[in-house]
Amino acid sequence: NGNEIWKKTFGGSQLDFYQSIIATSDGFAAVGATSSDDGDVTDLHKGGNDAIIVSYDHDGNIKWKKLFGGRMSEAFNSIIPADDGYLVAGYSSSKDGDLKGSTIDSIDAIIVKYDHNGNIEWKRNFGGKESDRFNSVSQMDDGYVAVGYSFSNDRDLANLNSGGQDAMMVKFDQYGNVIWKKTFGGGRYNEFTSVAENEYGIVAVGYSSSNAS
Repeated sequence: NGNEIWKKTFGGSQLDFYQSIIATSDGFAAVGATSSDDGDVTDLHKGGNDAIIVSYDHDGNIKWKKLFGGRMSEAFNSIIPADDGYLVAGYSSSKDGDLKGSTIDSIDAIIVKYDHNGNIEWKRNFGGKESDRFNSVSQMDDGYVAVGYSFSNDRDLANLNSGGQDAMMVKFDQYGNVIWKKTFGGGRYNEFTSVAENEYGIVAVGYSSSNAS
């Protein structure tokens, strides 16, 4: 009936926000970003803006919380249930910390697979020398599909950019390996903000300021 049952805040003295939430069998899981190093994230901060994933019980009590990132900026924009855990998608601009050894040049789209206890099972970055990020992810029978936008035309997106900011869609297998990748757009700004999948295919929504595609 829309009556408030409980409410919770999470964070510290700096900017903290959630972007996406899912219901689980024993509560909820939320993702977003934080730049705090106190309050609920005391001694957890890695630098810049860190991506966060927090697991709650049905009454809004924190079961566990994890930060993901390095010295630069990260955020998780989307979370979905995945086999034995969670899959999250967002972006990162770090090359250290949890992204040590990655090929990130500027800002890369990222997907991370967690188990039910918040342990990382695998992580992937995707992009090129410019800004690339994932906004939404959906599970498929044989993997995952993530959508967002890209400014790059090299590395993972070589010869795919139509000019300016392209909407992008990437299909991953269950281990995070790229199966196929697509971009959509014209010479200006294009972005996919959400994606869904059913037995007939994949549909993505977003926006475009281009007059050709």
